Formats: sequence, C-alpha cells, structure tokens
Amino acid sequence: MHSIASLLALLLSTGASIPGDQPIRVGLFHQRLADRVYVAAPDGLRVKSGKRHGTERVLRWASPGVHCLRYRSGGFEVETAPAKWTRLGASPVLLQSAGEAPLAAGITPTALTPYPGLLELAGYRGRLRVVNVVGLEDYTTAVLSAEVPGSWPQEALRALAVAIRTFAVASRGRHEADGFDVCSYAHCQAYHGLEAVTEAAREATVATQGLILTYRGRPIEALHHACCGGHTTTSAAAWSGARDLPYLRGISDEQAGRAFCRDAPEFSWSTEIPAAQLLAALQAQPATNPGKKLDRVTVRRRDASGRAVSLTLQGSKRRTVTAADFWSAVRQSLGWHAVPSTWFEVSRQGDAFRFEGHGFGHGVGLCQWGARGRALAGWNYEQILAAYYPGTRLKSHHSR
Repeated sequence: MHSIASLLALLLSTGASIPGDQPIRVGLFHQRLADRVYVAAPDGLRVKSGKRHGTERVLRWASPGVHCLRYRSGGFEVETAPAKWTRLGASPVLLQSAGEAPLAAGITPTALTPYPGLLELAGYRGRLRVVNVVGLEDYTTAVLSAEVPGSWPQEALRALAVAIRTFAVASRGRHEADGFDVCSYAHCQAYHGLEAVTEAAREATVATQGLILTYRGRPIEALHHACCGGHTTTSAAAWSGARDLPYLRGISDEQAGRAFCRDAPEFSWSTEIPAAQLLAALQAQPATNPGKKLDRVTVRRRDASGRAVSLTLQGSKRRTVTAADFWSAVRQSLGWHAVPSTWFEVSRQGDAFRFEGHGFGHGVGLCQWGARGRALAGWNYEQILAAYYPGTRLKSHHSR
C-alpha cells in the first residue's frame, strides 16, 4: 500500500517530471475560499478519492467544456449535465488529466488556468481547498515565467531559477496549517501554473536543474524582490522580529556609481495618496491605527540602506509604528504600487500625502532588475548569486 507521499510521486512520474524531482504542494485560491471549483480536462479526468486515494476512476466527457465540482457532505460531486450531479468520492480527491492536455482550473468558469502535475481537492473550514501538487522543476519554471520577462539575459534567469528553487525547498511546510507548502501569491512566490510559461524560463530551469543555495549545509531563505533601488537591506531591518541571517546582508548594488537596477520602472518613483484614503488604510489595521484623523507622517528611524524602519503618525493620537506594519497596511488596502517600497521620504501636500522613493519590494536578497543589469555587464549566474547571497554554496538538491 502506497503512502500519500509515494502515491503523489508515482502519479507525478507519469508526466514529464524529472527523476528525483520531489513534488511541492502549492495552495491555489486560498485567499478566496469557495464551495466549488471549475475544471476543463479535454482528454478526460483521472480521479482518485478517499483518505488513502484507494478508489480510482476515469471520467470521459461527452463533450469538451468546463465542468463544475462542488464540496458536499464530506465529498465531491461533478456536474455532468445541467443540474445533474455525480458523486466523485470522499474528501480528499486527486484530479489529473487522463491525457496529454493539461488540467485547467479556476473558481470562476471564465478564468481557468492550466496546471502541471495534479490537483488535490479537500474540505477545509466548511469550504474547499485546492492544492496543485507539482514537481519542483515545473514549479520553478512557472514561477520564473511569472516573475520576470523571458527576454531578459539567460544568466539573470538562471540566477533567479536557483533562488526560486531554493526558496521552495526551504519553505516546505510554510503553510502547513493550511494544508500545503507554499501559496501562489507574492507572500511566497508568484505562481500562475502553465499560464505564459516561456521557453527562456524552461531553458534556465534545465540549465540549473536541481541546484539550490545552501549555508552550512542547509537550504537558505533565498528571498528576492523586483528592484532594490541601488542598495539591498537585511531581513532583520525589513521585518521586526526577523532573524538577521548572515547571507542576507545589505549590499550596494552599484558599480562605478551606477546602479545595476537603474533600468527598472520603479528604480525611482513618486506617488500621492489622498489623506482620507491613507487614514482609512491605517485604521484598518490595529498596529497602525492613528485614531480619527491623520495630520502628519514622519520617518523616525532608517536602516543603513536608507529604508524607513519606524515612523511616527501624528493624528488624534501620536504613535510610533514599524515601517513594515505601515507598508503592509497601505498595500493591503491600496495595492502594491501605492507605496512601492519602504525607502521613501513623505510629506503632507494639502489634502494628500506625497511619497518619493526608490525600489519596488522588500529589498532583501536578490534584486531581480539588479540581476538583469549584472548579466548585461557580463556576470554569470554563479557570480550574481554570490553577490546577493554572500557566503552560500551551490549544491544539487537531489544529492541531499
């Protein structure tokens, strides 16, 4: 009798996964839990159900199209005809394409994404949880395609492929309480399945197959971000309570006074946020709530890179908040581009607050645009990784 882990590896081996390529569990749609999911499987659907996945069946559609699956009474049903539901089996259910065409899925029938590997559906908090169980190399290719353009230099793509793979290996179980390893959002790494996968990303993944970064023999937390603005920062400076890791140092990302990431759209930026919108965003989070009004925001302390570490909010009451909490509150309410990074100056301009700053993202670890600039300057991927993660070593994950 197979264990769940060995069964998943066996199922994945029927596809194009690389031998020894251990699957990773990616949580899909977890920020929008629903009671149904829509799938398209032109070649039919292979279904395994029950806690030990001992029941298997293959569904062949009378006509191609999108089919709805819903969670009911501890199991799953599929709509085989309008208002006609057929029980698939008890939770959890494993779904895999019965042919070469990939399985596509989504929480609305008009927005489906094709995924490699297989999907696991399970009841979760009265709704359903969808997990894509995918080989590490396929996952690396998909994330790389989602993070940066395929037109970038191959050495930059290879450096980022190693970082992505390393982050995934080090993050196994990061979302254990939710039933998967990593999420599909920027909280972990952006993952869009097979959507817009590029040949350049495939090439970079194959060229670095199985390689990860280690420090003292263990996979590192290979954080990366879009643009550092000319200087990276430390994990301890970026997030209060975070560990100060020796390979995540703040480094200058310049050569001869010119930043490697200077071509990034948000290398330098400025934004204005209406005071009422900023107040509402800060009020939504207990850690940043300034009271009924907000008169002034000032940077109280900065780190060595110039990024804000703590801020003073002057309103109905005066309070000091961490820049990480402030930035998180603004992004959650107003979006990622409202304040692209914590490296900023802020001033009150009438009924708005004006932010002027550098970079996009948290600024820790590998700068993606910086990696591009280094590759254009002739650096290879090993040199790029050594610059952003000093003191680490490349090692084959399969030999661990």
